[in-house]
Amino acid sequence: MIILYYSVSSTSSIQALSWFENREIEVHKKKIKNICKTDLIHCLSLSSDGFLTILKNPNKARSEYLEQLKSLDKLNFDQAVEFILEHSHLLRVPLILDDNKLLVGYNQEEIRTFLSTEYRFVELSQGVL
Repeated sequence: MIILYYSVSSTSSIQALSWFENREIEVHKKKIKNICKTDLIHCLSLSSDGFLTILKNPNKARSEYLEQLKSLDKLNFDQAVEFILEHSHLLRVPLILDDNKLLVGYNQEEIRTFLSTEYRFVELSQGVL
């Protein structure tokens, strides 16, 4: 099952949701503020750079988030996970994951990894690409 964590104010989230809806692909939609510990740890296990992959870029983050992002450096793993669960606004959106894939943000090419091989073959044969 594909899970998509989103924010209603995020253009990238809206694009990702629309992409799945247009292809009639079932996704379990959840607001980022409702991310659970299990999914957060799963995202971290799938990411190549751990927290850096899923957290907002400090250079692009609002000034009020900078101190919160900096404070993560002083925490151990368990503390950092708990802190992020309490401050989920620090996470990039959308977070799209399944059992073995993670996509952070919306990328028109990379999101295709969530298509089944059969679906991609049909698109290719129909010239939809």
